[in-house]
Amino acid sequence: MIKNELSKLLIDYDVRVNNCITRIDAIKKELDEHNNLSIKAFKEYINVFHEMEILVSNGSECNKCLWLCERKYLSIARAAIDLQCTFANFLVHTWDEVIAIEEMRVLAVKSVMLTYMKARSEIFSALSSAETATESLSMVEVDKDQLTPEKVLTKEEQGILLKETGLSDYKKAIQSWKFPSAPETSLILIEGELWRESGSRKRWKKCLVVVTRDRFLHVLSGREE
Repeated sequence: MIKNELSKLLIDYDVRVNNCITRIDAIKKELDEHNNLSIKAFKEYINVFHEMEILVSNGSECNKCLWLCERKYLSIARAAIDLQCTFANFLVHTWDEVIAIEEMRVLAVKSVMLTYMKARSEIFSALSSAETATESLSMVEVDKDQLTPEKVLTKEEQGILLKETGLSDYKKAIQSWKFPSAPETSLILIEGELWRESGSRKRWKKCLVVVTRDRFLHVLSGREE
């Protein structure tokens, strides 16, 4: 019975730890995907910029809009920044959860061992050190010092957090770290809302009109971010 109880508790421990790992891996995967998309969009932006320079210097007509490429890149970059903030908060929450799970494991093992000692009291009562063993067992606790940010984070990581946030509480520093905002575009000459007839029923719909420095006119459905 004691063996079954311990097995059940340790299985629950493994399940909760694996759930934490799975959630972190899922967010990291999504973050990597956003970062890869950002890199791809930025490369596209740079390539279009160079193509435009060549076309302009040759007096040729440009058929690609730099603003659309920039807009796509900034949109992905902002989404990646938001996801990084979400990941930072989730990381701190999971950190606290892991400590709680470890405390649960230690308490479970202690409880089972004490139960066993009581069930076999006729054996342990004959030992002069039985009382001392029970007291020692009850004093066993989780070594939280091994789970502190000072132990988990490298000196380099601690230095970066302190420099960026000025906070020596590293978990608070992770949560409060503000990532650089994506810059605003400088390629728009004029933008504003416009009502126009559209569709077979000729209904009036609001749209966003943008005129860019590279002489493109864009008509977008609604005010898109």
